[in-house]
Amino acid sequence: MGYRFYGPVVYWELRKLSEQATIGYGEMLKDEIKAACSKPSPPVSSPGEFPRQFSGEFVGSIVHVHSGGKSRVGSTLPLGKWLEFGTKKMAARPWLSKGTFEFCRSVRTVGDYMIYRALEKARLAKVAGIALAEKKKFALRAKKRAGISTALAKAFRKRR
Repeated sequence: MGYRFYGPVVYWELRKLSEQATIGYGEMLKDEIKAACSKPSPPVSSPGEFPRQFSGEFVGSIVHVHSGGKSRVGSTLPLGKWLEFGTKKMAARPWLSKGTFEFCRSVRTVGDYMIYRALEKARLAKVAGIALAEKKKFALRAKKRAGISTALAKAFRKRR
């Protein structure tokens, strides 16, 4: 029995899942960063910590954009850049790089699960395809046998 190559099925399943995962991961990262930057401000954040919330304007400016198979998370305000890299008068309070690093450590297992799910889905599609092909072959063989036996029976009747 020969083996069939189901590479395209696996490829498209992984591509579809990676697109969904990219969107989902971008949204999750945005939510995680917003939660980390939403601590109230009475004690001012120290350099190296997530920035604390004063008015909520910065937290509201954190957005997620998905286009062309890529997700981008960032701020629509220049304050985001100032907080991330610092200024002459203020030390950096990295919110995007620190949030991404912490998020990536926890997400690795989710990504592995998504890949496993895509491969399992493709394997099940392959198994279902093989089962369907076997069923068709069996039905075809049964039809041939039935056709041969009816033809033989007719020929035998004609001889008598």
